[in-house]
This record gives sequence, C-alpha cells and structure tokens, in this order.
Amino acid sequence: MRAIAHTGLLAVVGASLATALTLSGCAETVDDPVNTPGNESALPEQTAEDSPEPPAVLDQQGVNAGHPLAAEAGVEMLAAGGTAVDAAIAAAFAVSVVEPYASGVGGGGSALVATLDAAPEAFDYREVVAVDGVIPPSNTGIPGFVAGMAELHDQHGTLEWAELLEPAARMAEGGVPATATLIGRIAVGGAGAIAGLEQFSPGGAPLQAGAPLVQAELGATLRTLQTEGPESFYTGEVAGQLTAVEGIDPASLERYEVQRSEPPQGPVGDHRVVSGAPALPGVALIQMLQVLESQGISGVDPESTEYLRLVSEAWVLAEQTVRTELGDPDFTDVPVDELVDPVRNAELVGGAAPTAPTGDAPADQGGDTAGGDTAGGDTAGGDTAGGDTAGGDTAGGDTAGGDTAGGDTVGENLETPGNTTHLTVVDKDGTVVSMTNTLTQFWGSGTEVGGFFLNDQLSRFDTVDSPRNQPEPGRRSVTWSNPALVLDDEGRPVLGIGTPGGANILSILAVTLTRWGLMGQSLEEAVDAPRFRFDSASQTLVVEPALVGSPAAQGVGALGWQVSQSPGGLFGSVQALEIDYDDRTVSGPTDTRLEAGTVIEEAEG
Repeated sequence: MRAIAHTGLLAVVGASLATALTLSGCAETVDDPVNTPGNESALPEQTAEDSPEPPAVLDQQGVNAGHPLAAEAGVEMLAAGGTAVDAAIAAAFAVSVVEPYASGVGGGGSALVATLDAAPEAFDYREVVAVDGVIPPSNTGIPGFVAGMAELHDQHGTLEWAELLEPAARMAEGGVPATATLIGRIAVGGAGAIAGLEQFSPGGAPLQAGAPLVQAELGATLRTLQTEGPESFYTGEVAGQLTAVEGIDPASLERYEVQRSEPPQGPVGDHRVVSGAPALPGVALIQMLQVLESQGISGVDPESTEYLRLVSEAWVLAEQTVRTELGDPDFTDVPVDELVDPVRNAELVGGAAPTAPTGDAPADQGGDTAGGDTAGGDTAGGDTAGGDTAGGDTAGGDTAGGDTAGGDTVGENLETPGNTTHLTVVDKDGTVVSMTNTLTQFWGSGTEVGGFFLNDQLSRFDTVDSPRNQPEPGRRSVTWSNPALVLDDEGRPVLGIGTPGGANILSILAVTLTRWGLMGQSLEEAVDAPRFRFDSASQTLVVEPALVGSPAAQGVGALGWQVSQSPGGLFGSVQALEIDYDDRTVSGPTDTRLEAGTVIEEAEG
C-alpha cells in the first residue's frame, strides 16, 4: 500500500503566509502541529542571491482552465516568477468567482503534481464526514478546498499566499461578465440556490449574460483569507460563519486534514498514466486504457462501431471497479497494484497482454504506485446523483435534459452537464499540475455562506453504496472526479489532463487518451473528437450530436443498444497541456464545448 500522509492546516499555515519556504514532503500523519508562524520566522528568507535559480527546461509555460479569466490569473503568477502550483492556486480561486455554481471555498477537490526530480504526488482535499459521523440533510461535508490550497502552497509554492488570492478578490469585488453557462445554470436548477441573493439579481432584475457579476461578500471572504491566512477558514472569522450551518462544527473544521499520497500509475503504450488516488477512480481509468490496449484499439478505426463497442465494454468493467473496489484508503484496503496490472487486465477481457510492460517506473517514482487511483462514484446506469461533477441531480433538481433511451430514462447523471471544473498548469521547470475542484452538484447543497456555496459531497456515500464506501467520521467518499498525468519513458511529465463531466469523466478521458496515446492523433484532434458513454442499465449509447446518425452509431443497433443524443455540456471540457522537451514548448487546445481558456506565454530565465 502506498504511504499516505495527512497534514492539518495549522501545521502548514505559517508557510502559507511566509515567502518561498519549500518544505520536503513527509510520509507520516501530523498529530501534534508545531509549525507555527512564530517558529518559522526564525528561518532565513530565501532570495535569488542566496539560491540562484537553475536554468529553465522549457521556453514556454501556461495554464488551461475552465474560463479565460482563470487562465489569465494563473499566468499572472507564472509571469511573477511563481511555480505551476502558485499558478494553479490562483486559477482555482479565480475560476470559483466566474463559476460560483461549480467550485469554490465551500467545496473540495484533488490535484496531482509532477516535477522532473521527484515522484508524482496526489493531494486529496475533498470534503469529509464531521467528527460526530452524522450526515446532515444537506449532505454537506467539511470543506477542504482552502486547506488543500494551503497545503499545495506550503509544499510547492514560492509566491506570497496573499498574492495568489489577489486576482480572485479583485474579480469578485470589481465584477466579471456573467457567462452564458452561468445564466443557464441559474435558469435550470439554480433558482432556489440564488433566491434572495442580490449579486444574482441586481436591482431585483435577473442577471443577464454579459452583465457584471459583482460578488462583494465573496470578495470580503477572499480578503479575509488573504490577510488572516487560510486558517481563518477553519478556526477564525470565516469558521464562525460556517459553524452556523447544520453539519459543520468547530472541532471538525479544526481537525480537517489534507490527504497526500503517491498516486497510482500504470503502463499504457509508450507511456505511464498517473491518475487520481483512491477514493478517486484513477485506477479505473488506467484499467480502461490497459484493457483497450490489450484488445488492439490502436488498429481499430475510431469512426467504427467496433471502436464504440470496445470503449463501452471497457467502461462497463471500469464502472464495476468503481462500485466494488474503491473507498477511502484510510478506512479500507484498495488493491491498487492488482487493478492496474496490465497482464491481469488483459486476461479479464481475453486480450493480448503486453509482451513487456513499457515505461517501467523509474526507481525514484515509488514502486507501489502502478495504477490510477480510484475513486469512483456513481455508476453509469441510471444511478442518479451523478458522481462528483457532472452527472447527477444537480443542486436544486437540475436534470438538464431527460432524453430517454428506451426502457430506463438515461439517468440524470447522464443528462446533466459537468458540474466540476478542471485546470492544468505547466511551468518553465517542467512541473505539471492537474487539478479538479467541485461543489459536487451544481450549486452544491444550495446553501450560501460568506458569498460562497457549500458542497453536498456526502451524497456520494449513497451514490456508491458499497461496503468500501460507508460514512464514518473523517471519511472521504468515492467520487468520479479524476485529474490525470502522463509520463514518458524517462519518467518526465509530458501531459496534464482532466475534465468536468461527472460519471462521464472516465469515458471522456479514456477516449481522449486512447486517441492521443495509442492511436497517434494530435492532442487537438483527440480533444475535438466526438464523445460518448455507454449506459449499461438502459443499454444506451449516449453520444454527442456529431455521432448522431453516423454509420458507427447506427451500427450499435445490432448489439441491442439504443442511441440517445446528449444535451450540450454533458461531455465536459478537457483542459490539457502537452510538453515537448525537444522543442522546449508547451501546447494545448481550448475545448470549445464550454467556456474554457488556454494561455501560453514565453518563459523568462
């Protein structure tokens, strides 16, 4: 089993407020925090003169995020000399201002960080069950977003904590143009969540697309986090507001810990895929890819019915893994190595095992990490609550669509657009961050505090009701949320990738990575390719409009399947960046399915 570390916020807050304190990762639980601001003030400040920067390995760096303003906030940190983690934190806070329905300080998330000189790390800062073990009617868990950002900053940040929050605070106070997606989310399922909130109905009139969305109360919360530090969310001023909400208590806030581990990874083609650690479904993604490789997907026409069949059948296997094998590793053993063993996975489907697994993990990459961590959540078939992001009932009953597939209704988790957000960052040193954040359903629980919405993450214990996914104090649920990375045969990160999409996330990523990594397509071609997902309960292939009426989709009738067209946004928005070390460049397409943005700049130094 991989080593799992837990870091309480009070153990890292001093470094979050200091400048350029880089701490080495630890592999033990922090039970008695002693790392206070007072203790850290004795440490000498690191300066460029004291520690000359090594030469950059890339001539470019960039951010691909769910909105252009978030990408710009991240690049602002890179231009200021910050790391990929600094940029990711700034972008994460910024995107929560533009997409208040999808992520933010009232929720949680997870991130993967890969550098050129160390094994990849997984950070799970998702919500947990309160210390009394009781799940409130709202399904709100103890939020981990702020603690996660603080822990990431402590481990890999160099800029001041306050500097990272400045773009988001500025945006909240000054206003940002309301997006068409935001207006759509208000219209379908958001009315209850925003009722009585002035920022969404200025002057009593409904907010219109393009009009300024000014969030003064959220801005005030962000300023508090800036000036008083991340601990104010758990023990200070913001905590006082949170504890007025049923299900959130002072002890649970104070005891919140970020879960850190070595993420699973496994060989796929000429690469190693690194994916979310349990209880995220990373192992299931790796399993899908290994199954497809064993069945010769690289030689299959991606415009054929056979391609749709193979990917769909691999998804059914992965879904079963999510529903039966995944859980919080603090509470249950997850057989990661077994689940990402390419020989075993080939045998499961009668495929051809690789003659020699490619890209064995370098010695410094941690042996026990072969796979993609898993997390799973909601299943494909008809299970409603939708996984941690897109699919599922949305807060306020958003069912977005309701195409039926004959027999069963294609569950709401298949008919609702993605309700998380993803971002990928690459800096000039070759560090890659892949980060997915969420409130779970759109608008979370629908409860607003301090200008932000609270999550309903604990609903995922019902979504995947397995012995490995039962609520206990401090426990995290299985989820669909799943950031991913790809390493080359030298162990260097060459791709960061992720997407919103709920229960569709694994299928979206598998289709994209199969086309890019096993079929030789460019990243842009792979991202633009039509997406689909099989609903096993109703035997329905849910497809994007581009596939409707295609010979490939028509051919699935011979398999006894039906075809249903998805509504817009169902298949997420892939945020990916690719590194070419020979050319020293960074590139990444902007997925036009939602309002994403990619910003790449020339690096200095």
